[in-house]
Amino acid sequence: GLYELRSVDMPDAAGGRLVRAEDQHRDILHALVEGFVACFPEQPMAPAMIDERVVRFLREERVFLWQQSDQAFVSMAAVVRESPEASSISWVYTPPEHRQRGHAARVVASLSQAQLDAGKVACNLHTDLANPTSNAIYTRIGYRKIAESIRIRLRSDHSQL
Repeated sequence: GLYELRSVDMPDAAGGRLVRAEDQHRDILHALVEGFVACFPEQPMAPAMIDERVVRFLREERVFLWQQSDQAFVSMAAVVRESPEASSISWVYTPPEHRQRGHAARVVASLSQAQLDAGKVACNLHTDLANPTSNAIYTRIGYRKIAESIRIRLRSDHSQL
């Protein structure tokens, strides 16, 4: 599903804060990216590609972490595309041991608000409609479903030729 937000229903920050990932966060960012990729076993990513993604995120300064008041980093989200009026958010991930505490809602809401504060009119993101947890989180912070899509992977099987 494609979701859009034009104003944020901000959850309680619970003493945490949004932090732009920097080189000093490389190890935690690497672990979060690995965790995100593991959620999609049908789209595996080689270790070298994960390393490249982490380097790219850090270089482009477009990935953010949610830091709890105890200084632990517990969730991430990234801006993956921008137009003059909108930002697309993706790579939302919270490790299993930190889930069901509102961290994903906080990181996405805070990043979305930062994008709106920077002059964007809207933020959007794609979700797996089969995942009611993430869809409920996004709806709760102000995202609304505006479209549905389907991904079709075509594979060439030359052995049949």
